[in-house]
Amino acid sequence: MAALGLVAIVLASGHFESADPDSALHASLVARLAGLPVSGWIAPRWWGQWDRTDLYREHPAGIFLLPAVLARLGYPPEQAAYLVNAVYQVITIVLIEALALRLVSRREARSLAWILQLLPVAFVYRIRANHEQALLCCVLAALYGTERSRTKPAWIVLTVTAVVALLLVKGMLAFMALAMCVVWLVIRRSGDEAGATRRLWPVIGVLAAAASALALTLIYDHVYRQVTGEPFVVPYLTQQLGLASVQRSTGVIGRKLANFLFYAGRVLWYALPWSALLLAMLPSARKRMLLAQPAGRQAMGLALALALVYVGLFSLSDRTADRYIFPAYFFVGAAGAVAGLRGFSRLGRWVDKVQAAYPYEVVGVFVLTFLLAWLSAIVPLPHVRFRL
Repeated sequence: MAALGLVAIVLASGHFESADPDSALHASLVARLAGLPVSGWIAPRWWGQWDRTDLYREHPAGIFLLPAVLARLGYPPEQAAYLVNAVYQVITIVLIEALALRLVSRREARSLAWILQLLPVAFVYRIRANHEQALLCCVLAALYGTERSRTKPAWIVLTVTAVVALLLVKGMLAFMALAMCVVWLVIRRSGDEAGATRRLWPVIGVLAAAASALALTLIYDHVYRQVTGEPFVVPYLTQQLGLASVQRSTGVIGRKLANFLFYAGRVLWYALPWSALLLAMLPSARKRMLLAQPAGRQAMGLALALALVYVGLFSLSDRTADRYIFPAYFFVGAAGAVAGLRGFSRLGRWVDKVQAAYPYEVVGVFVLTFLLAWLSAIVPLPHVRFRL
């Protein structure tokens, strides 16, 4: 809470503005929505941004709602979306450790909470007002709810809530989260010692989340029609599916392979150094050490399977961008970091020195990387750009 308070002060006092076009757009739309009646928040317009004045139907309006509420409470409207993004980051950090604790040791889980903040992609997206951080937060929450519901059915509520929230923020990608929950359950079932009845609860949770998402889609479209006189779902799906099928001269298989290689290169870069370390370890004798125990095989298999599902499904679309596979970077980074901790004792000793600052090391990394990202946005510091 203290760190978020510092973030709020720095963003507001410096009147922060992002150079990222999407973030600047979203921050501007939030500022406009905050001055409108709440009944109109479901249907933002472009209001002249990017030379457009029609209804904004890139995604549902969920990404704007919390920042608009925050602006109504008195926080500077142009910076509200950036502060809410920081809240998503803090929740994500908590979920990373909580989810990892179900699979790896406490030492490894705690280290992931700060190591993954140092990924290149995490730094790039440290101060943003777009969808990616909310997407990662909702995906992790859905997975955590699914995992906990294996023994306590009440956690189904978290799975449903996370999927519904993701639907409001990122539309059809909510069904990607459902696919990841299914993959999670398939891989985890081998270590499930609960009775057959309890094993049904997470399946019921995923089905309930899917049903809730479908119901909310219909409700959202109905309310949108009431406010604007126009539908939302059909134009939204038409636009998204149309953009996903870009025409290229190469064959279908060649296009999909090129898409996969595009994303593979991005995963290697944005999950450094852990992606490279993981690749270096796989053919070595350390691989046997890493996978010697069933728990180690399952944890590694889960992380890589979730990343592969995400990259594989997005490779089917011919519209490619670094941000589309945002969660995959963190799954690969987590797998590589745990592999490094188990395979290199020197790395483990270095991590232990950092964790001697417990419980302040996680929040310390968060504050430090935020301040560096904030400084790099207002001062022309050297930077590295990856191109393929």
